Amino acid sequence: AKVVHTFLKGVEALTQPYDVLVKLDADIVLPQNYFSELAKCFKDKSVGIAGGMITELKQGQWEIDHPMNEDHVRGAIKAYSKACYQAIGGLRPIMGWDTLDEHLARFYTFKVVTLPDLLAKHYRPLGRRYAGHALQKQGQAFYLMRYGLLLSLLALLKHAWVKQSIRAALLLFLGYLSSLFIRPQRAVTKAEGRFIRRYRYAAILSKLKSF
Repeated sequence: AKVVHTFLKGVEALTQPYDVLVKLDADIVLPQNYFSELAKCFKDKSVGIAGGMITELKQGQWEIDHPMNEDHVRGAIKAYSKACYQAIGGLRPIMGWDTLDEHLARFYTFKVVTLPDLLAKHYRPLGRRYAGHALQKQGQAFYLMRYGLLLSLLALLKHAWVKQSIRAALLLFLGYLSSLFIRPQRAVTKAEGRFIRRYRYAAILSKLKSF
């Protein structure tokens, strides 16, 4: 949430008109043609979110680190068209904001585009080492985005498989379960929630068919 609050503070401070908003982490080094290629991409008015790919230093070599689907732009290098940003109501200050924004963009009929030839260097990839409380916040995000019990279970099982950590899955589930009792205000409307569930289930079915 603090990342989003910082970004929103910057948006509030804007005094000049803009066509595209870009959110960058401070530890990112971009290729020289990054913004010119983004500008070409956003000439297509149906594109709402776009960005390149993250590379990280592993054993002396810069390698692409993109554990998500190819239709996802990493939060460290995200760009939004003004029309899309306004349609989704800005960024929501919750864990998982960089997934929610893409779901909302699609809900409002915008495309999310990843540009695989634009490789950015990420120097301090600390976000993956979530503390326990952060994992619980991520589990809470499943509730806030109206995943529902079944989809939340599938998401945390995937997380456990990718991270090879049962503890992480349990903390995610604890965060979701606690939200069922506390019932914090949802981050999306019922209609947006239905769209998100349908999109996620369709993605799951597509992967199963490809096996």
